[in-house]
Amino acid sequence: MRLIYNYNFISYLPILILFIAVISCDREVSTTELDNQIHTGKIILNSTPPSAYIYLNGDNTGKYTPDSILFLESGDYHVVLRKELFLDTSFTVKLENDITEYIYVNYYEDARNYGTIECLTDPPDCEIYINDSLTEQKTPYIFDFIWPDHYEIKYSYPVHRTDSIRITVHAQDTSFAYLELQDTTYAVDYSNNNSEFPTGLCWAVAVDENDLKWIGTRGKGLVTYDDKNWTIYNVQNSILPSDFINCITIDKRNRKWIGTLNGLVLIDENGTWRLFNTDNSSLPNNYITEIKEDSKGIIWIGASEPTGAKALSKYDGISFTNYEVDKLITAMTIDKEDRIWIGLDDKIQVFDGNMWVPELTDTMRTQGKLIDALACDQRGRILFGIRTKYVNDPTAPNGLYVYDKSDASLKRVAGMLVSHINITDNGNIWICVWGKFPRPDKPTFVPILYKMDHEFNIIEYTMDSSTIPGFFLVCSAAQSNGDLWLASRYTGIIKFKGANL
Repeated sequence: MRLIYNYNFISYLPILILFIAVISCDREVSTTELDNQIHTGKIILNSTPPSAYIYLNGDNTGKYTPDSILFLESGDYHVVLRKELFLDTSFTVKLENDITEYIYVNYYEDARNYGTIECLTDPPDCEIYINDSLTEQKTPYIFDFIWPDHYEIKYSYPVHRTDSIRITVHAQDTSFAYLELQDTTYAVDYSNNNSEFPTGLCWAVAVDENDLKWIGTRGKGLVTYDDKNWTIYNVQNSILPSDFINCITIDKRNRKWIGTLNGLVLIDENGTWRLFNTDNSSLPNNYITEIKEDSKGIIWIGASEPTGAKALSKYDGISFTNYEVDKLITAMTIDKEDRIWIGLDDKIQVFDGNMWVPELTDTMRTQGKLIDALACDQRGRILFGIRTKYVNDPTAPNGLYVYDKSDASLKRVAGMLVSHINITDNGNIWICVWGKFPRPDKPTFVPILYKMDHEFNIIEYTMDSSTIPGFFLVCSAAQSNGDLWLASRYTGIIKFKGANL
């Protein structure tokens, strides 16, 4: 037998033996044990008030009091409790294995956490309420030793609107509570900013024989006010066909007629509601702009949609009779002879109950003018609010005009942009201005309301002189005690106190 040797394998054999020996030696000297020890140290934290965030060695743990930090090794730990509005509380915990450290912090035991409230008002000497509790102090006053928190500060002063402000007191800090109280000597406003009235945008107001105020809004429906309570009617809780009210009239039977963008509503003496529209009556359209009652109790309605049918509509208690017009009806009044004067957006027309009477208006220089307001005073004179379509129109510039039947004359009484003319039972003539017209500024020295007597002697009221808090006055209505209620386009409904006028 012949043996064959692999000399290449034999040459590598010593190296292989050495490698096996090294591995064996390494296994013999690797005797390190695995660390399976569980750390049981923990810190339990609590505070008054609770919900203080817990920081450990500068890191936010995501925990807040009361809570605990578990499985801690022995050693020194820097703990910070951070409570909103209060000073941070920090301390070092020396923790030994298997030991539990309990930490409790009462922020109210640290006088450094006190803050201060400084109360300031215009006018001064107001009573101060903190969270609805009357204090014994009056403004100006500084309250020391106040714990951090959120507070409501309320001020009260005679013949001024009570008002309040919410403030936040921080530790070692002064919080200022300043308010300027509204002077209500002459006027007080109601809007969604200061009362239960739902909006700042009013477009109509009327007062019934019980001095109940009926207020039409743009978008918030119909509102009544009895000097104590607000009641809101809208498309959700009544048969109102729209929350946009254009006009309100109270007739001799104390019935309420409500003109909306989508129909006419009658509320009778018993409080029963009835809706008139093109579906259930002969109204020419549902867009109601004006409502008036003549001496016979007939109701005259301006039913003139801007882009649709337009008519003067008569309601005799049974049905509607319509008299077509060619323009939007923007104003209406009824004179002593029961003639209906209607303002259109480019002229005046007169209807005597049977036909149009053009001879009354052909020479009035009102053609081509915008008629924004109409009224008949106790002497039978017709008052017009005229606005020109063109700047510097010499034929009939902007202003208040009067037509006197006795001499068939049309005279300009004053230059103003008239929104509404109200003849009250005592003969006063109240004229709202600017209510329907855009103006970027609202200067407090510009007249916003005028009062005139039968001789057209004028008293001007500005925001400065009257403290009326609204600029754009749309219309007015008077109640039996002389208070004048003003519908404002931006500041809701305003009571102008008759006793102080």
